[in-house]
Amino acid sequence: MALCFFLTEDYKKSVARATESLKLQKSVKAHYRRAKALAAIKDYWGAAADLKEAIKMDPTDPNDFRAEQVKYEQAGKVKDRASDKKLKGFMLQSREL
Repeated sequence: MALCFFLTEDYKKSVARATESLKLQKSVKAHYRRAKALAAIKDYWGAAADLKEAIKMDPTDPNDFRAEQVKYEQAGKVKDRASDKKLKGFMLQSREL
């Protein structure tokens, strides 16, 4: 179901279904599917964490999840810097009032 919701671009439901699946049984596939859905909703740190768990489950990493994990970590850093910049601008405006 997580894949079906992902393909229909209902990413929040995809995350929810993958989470339910992981509660029943841990699997590389469920971690990967949840990571992809989290990345689609711009939760890059959550996506990277899921890929890290998938790699722990299969250290041989035949699908090269490590490369995707690095990509999501970099996207998370960029997003964090943008958020910090917005917050800094907001704080400066608040002081001026």
